[in-house]
Amino acid sequence: MPNLSPYHFITEKQSGREHLAADIAAFIDGFVKGRIPDYQMTAWMMAVYFKGMTSSETLALTEAMLRSGETVTHDSLLNPIVDKHSTGGVGDKITLILAPMLAALGLAVPTITGRGLAFTGGTTDKFNSIPGFRSEMNLDDFKHQVADIGLAFVSQSSSLAPADGRMYALRDVTGTVQSLPLIISSILCKKIAEGIQGIVFDVKCGSGAFMDRVPYARQLAEGLVHVGTSYGLDSVAVITRMDTPLGLAVGNWLEVIESVRYLRAETTPPDLHELTLSLGSALMQQVGAVKHANEARAKLEQVRDSGHAWERFQSAVERQGGDLRTLDTLEHPLKPQCKSGLEAPKDGIIHAMDAREIGFAAVDLHAGRRRVDDEIDPTAGIVLHRKTGDRVTKGDLILEVQAADQELCDQALQRARSAITIKEHQPTADPLIVEVVTPEGTMPAAQYFSA
Repeated sequence: MPNLSPYHFITEKQSGREHLAADIAAFIDGFVKGRIPDYQMTAWMMAVYFKGMTSSETLALTEAMLRSGETVTHDSLLNPIVDKHSTGGVGDKITLILAPMLAALGLAVPTITGRGLAFTGGTTDKFNSIPGFRSEMNLDDFKHQVADIGLAFVSQSSSLAPADGRMYALRDVTGTVQSLPLIISSILCKKIAEGIQGIVFDVKCGSGAFMDRVPYARQLAEGLVHVGTSYGLDSVAVITRMDTPLGLAVGNWLEVIESVRYLRAETTPPDLHELTLSLGSALMQQVGAVKHANEARAKLEQVRDSGHAWERFQSAVERQGGDLRTLDTLEHPLKPQCKSGLEAPKDGIIHAMDAREIGFAAVDLHAGRRRVDDEIDPTAGIVLHRKTGDRVTKGDLILEVQAADQELCDQALQRARSAITIKEHQPTADPLIVEVVTPEGTMPAAQYFSA
């Protein structure tokens, strides 16, 4: 519909009216082709943030964003073709870990990765912290790599879901990240474009998530599973807590280091391990690769402990130009000029470590972006020495920050200090895995994984 008026389209949503699917398609097409500027797209996304969209509108938006670029088909593959997606977290490096584990088990994992949003890290930024790594590739190379080694990590481009690439960047800096329809369409258009058959969604809730409460996370999870299933994907969503950072590293290269050490079975942070196995087993069950969760968990642990997943990760990094020597040594050619520690101010137990504030502290260090065009410092970030529930004595090191200069470190330390609460008693131990959403319904995690 070339005569669509962007002004009337925007005011229609501001008034809470439902869009026609054809109008949504015309608006997205106009944005991609440059007829609709960023400020009008931002105004419309802000209207969606406040007024929402119906299920039909969300499906139409997903379709329009998907059709803004090409889609991939993996006709020669007999393996189940799968992927995993997180709705955003702090210290969340699960994709780096789980994807090679699944590939080593014979599944194909073509992954379109994204940049960080607000206080959450982005998988594209993590991979781009590996010297020489190329996250951009043409579709033929992408397909060939998946066919050859079962694994590829590619960033959004002008070929795959280009509308989302531009909208994603605008959402990051305009306060519209938390809109359910925008989240659902953004995630699914990329994943459908990959040519996958099954997917597991890691839907975060808590202080370090865009959906801070379980009911909101459940609504998002159910929307993702509904839209994914509508496109014929075997879809399952796992609702997980993100009140404290995941693992012990926050920041791109630091998270690569932690991922490598995990894949080499040198370290096994309990929360990182449990979430990896839970997401992997839910996905493998959903696509029919196994019958029971325990069988999947055993296979995932074996492929990690044997070193096969680490080998698959190295193959993908090497194929995409990454310097394997830096992975062997875990020494980055860029060195942070400042490292500063935060010590416990008193004896007690860490009662809370607010993931959102820790995430923003990492942004203060330039491990994330405040503006679309901000440059990432690949080695900036935070290393945790203690976590929620740990007992500390006055003077114990709780965390370290590292960045390009002392001023950035001081600013981040001040924010990190406000994120940590020390009390005399243990905090309530909420389970990491809350619920599982399938096309058949929602159930407690304990019930799902014991079935």
